[in-house]
Amino acid sequence: MRHDARRPVIALLSSRLGDIGGTETHILQVTEGLRDEFNFYVLALCSDRMRQQLEARGASVVEMPGAGQLDLGSIRRYHRFFTGYHIDIVHTQDARTSITGRIAGRLAGKPVIHTYHISPLHYQTTRLRRILYHIGEALLNLLITDMSVFVSQNTQQLYTRRGLARPQKTRIIRNGVALDDYAPNAQRRAIWRQRLGIHPGTLLLGSVGQLVPLKGYDLLLEAAALLPDTVPGWRLAVAGSGPMHPTLEQIARQKGLEDKVQFLGYVPHEDIPGFLNACDLFVHPSYAETGPYTVMEAQAASLPCIMTEVGDSHFLVPHGVKGFVVPPGDARALTGAIENLLSDADLRMRMIASVREDIGELSIQIMLDKIKNLYQSLL
Repeated sequence: MRHDARRPVIALLSSRLGDIGGTETHILQVTEGLRDEFNFYVLALCSDRMRQQLEARGASVVEMPGAGQLDLGSIRRYHRFFTGYHIDIVHTQDARTSITGRIAGRLAGKPVIHTYHISPLHYQTTRLRRILYHIGEALLNLLITDMSVFVSQNTQQLYTRRGLARPQKTRIIRNGVALDDYAPNAQRRAIWRQRLGIHPGTLLLGSVGQLVPLKGYDLLLEAAALLPDTVPGWRLAVAGSGPMHPTLEQIARQKGLEDKVQFLGYVPHEDIPGFLNACDLFVHPSYAETGPYTVMEAQAASLPCIMTEVGDSHFLVPHGVKGFVVPPGDARALTGAIENLLSDADLRMRMIASVREDIGELSIQIMLDKIKNLYQSLL
């Protein structure tokens, strides 16, 4: 890929980029939205589809051997690349490359940024791993990193409170979405509801995410099974793929939900607006998040949302105003929130109006402007 030699060069590092996920969405947005300002190299193992999308946006994709491995060889390979390709800024995007990439960037004399799309604090499973992570992250942020970027205020406060980052070396840059792409569209709604077999008068609950334990879809099925028979006609559709797909379908059958629930598998990102337009409300049952794109995309589609109390949940979904926030792992609370929205049309309409009032806060342009300003401040 030929780059404009007059533009600063940014290296975006991630261990692996698949077809769906918050990190993938973010990198696609940045490489497209700032392509006229910067040249981008994406250093990651990419799916074929992701590679094609990145290259269509003018980014160069480089598959580094041993991407994400925590060894001296990875540091040397990154260092050679940063110096040989005249990288101006190193910007790491996940926990694995954040270690070797940041060290290599500092050794190469480059400004170093790390973005926390999700905090490893959420899934350190043993006391020893938590201690090692705290020590390593404190050293990386205090001695090596020029700026730590958090996509949620909740996570930024957690890291600064624990001494893992200095407040003056952090920025909050929330994720953003292309609002016009998700705006309600009657034609798309009709096409997708017909495709999904949703009859007039049936309320469709939607969710989008990877089918992995952290996303809480087992909890959502448990909550759906607890809905009383008095709740008006409803269906649930989940867009996303992952290793839990067969298990979740089995759980749905065991709970007698096979006629109520559809797992759609992988849905291309360009089709997500149509899917969301077909829905009447959105549910995000995750056990851990920072600033989930899927909730913002649902709000851009004017959907009231139910999400668990994780990350910036109260910023995105003020409880009782734009939807409901429930404790993670609490199936009965999730059932109650779903029942309230399914049973009360006036409440749904009031929440839809509230979502629409300040939707501009979620604009992708706000996010891109802040990232552009950050890059320029470090050059």
